[in-house]
Amino acid sequence: VIDSKKILNITSPNEFEKNSIEIFNYQFQNNTIYREFCNLTGKNSSNIKSSSEIPFFPIQFFKTHKIVSSNQPIQKTFYSSGTTKDNLSKHHIIDLKLYE
Repeated sequence: VIDSKKILNITSPNEFEKNSIEIFNYQFQNNTIYREFCNLTGKNSSNIKSSSEIPFFPIQFFKTHKIVSSNQPIQKTFYSSGTTKDNLSKHHIIDLKLYE
């Protein structure tokens, strides 16, 4: 599990880089859909050396897939405002304390 306090209290570019790689590795290991996407783009834990190399997840996936990186229960789901009520992007939250 990633420590949210560590993420929200970054104080230097080096710390940002270190945390970015750590978060990428966590997501790669724990998020099946993201791992599959990365593998298709040729990216993996062994060849990501800086934050600029981390693949961005296509926003469309948040509309078409359940994106989660934990087996913990989802506490809340946020939806995008969207231009229609159909097929909104979803952001599943397992720890609401992160938003306090």
